[in-house]
Amino acid sequence: MFGTHRILGLVSVAFLIATLSLGILPQPSSAASQPPPSSDVWYDVDESDLPVAGERWIVPQSYRTVGLNVDALQAVLDAAPMEGTPAAATSDVVLSLPLPEGG
Repeated sequence: MFGTHRILGLVSVAFLIATLSLGILPQPSSAASQPPPSSDVWYDVDESDLPVAGERWIVPQSYRTVGLNVDALQAVLDAAPMEGTPAAATSDVVLSLPLPEGG
């Protein structure tokens, strides 16, 4: 007979197939949610492409909407030495943060 783990595995696979066939898994809302192919960690996003999450109480005078390229961030973090090591004292790895006016 089937063991409990095997039955749970079969049920999980069946659920996954049903979910995929029904298209229930979350999909990106727009092309803006996908970073452009680049080594830049940050990329500009058109704010009108973002879903509205509620009433906006604070609107800064100067701001810029940016997205995060996770792969590029991971590459920067992989190149960074461990804090407190001799390599950290001489490393030239820099993680730039986006400015409201660009850059």
